[in-house]
Amino acid sequence: MLLKRWKLLLEVMADTKLNASALRVMTFLLNRENSKTKALFPSHARLADDTKLSDRSVRRGLDNLIEQNYIVKLKKGCPGRATSYEINYQQRTVLSKIEDRPVQNMVSNVSDQSTNESIYKSRNLLEATVNKMSKNFNPNYRAAKEGKQERLNSTANIASRLYYKTNNPILVEEYTKKATSTDFQDKADAERIAKFYQCLK
Repeated sequence: MLLKRWKLLLEVMADTKLNASALRVMTFLLNRENSKTKALFPSHARLADDTKLSDRSVRRGLDNLIEQNYIVKLKKGCPGRATSYEINYQQRTVLSKIEDRPVQNMVSNVSDQSTNESIYKSRNLLEATVNKMSKNFNPNYRAAKEGKQERLNSTANIASRLYYKTNNPILVEEYTKKATSTDFQDKADAERIAKFYQCLK
């Protein structure tokens, strides 16, 4: 099941017909699908919260996935009941179908231990990919990455932690003065203060 999700996620990421909203929505649909029952009925509000998209963008992403046959709408929702979907794992590229044959032949000839190792590696790779995508979808993380939000180890954040730990405004002022100085020695002193009081993240 995890291998199927991984392959489908790779295909979704490579599909130029899908919009950005569809990619986000699909990532969390794969995460929310019940692996045993295949049940999948997240509300638009839930998906909006997961993806940090607007309700309108979530709808646009779902419509795009349905249009490209990645998901199927099983039952339309009603007040108090979310729409039910099914992920279409048969939606595969020609390349994926070609690659399946040697993989299947190879699997039939390996031991159970090798198979388990392969599944374990696939699970770790899938989880790492989903976590990375989820993190990139987080607006706070993107803002920090783009320099729009103060870094964890910015002068202001370190000064705040320093005051919390020491309750010493004079020390905080001294640290801030040295940290913002253009003198190399002052900056080195500021870093030593931050390290001594364990204020670096």
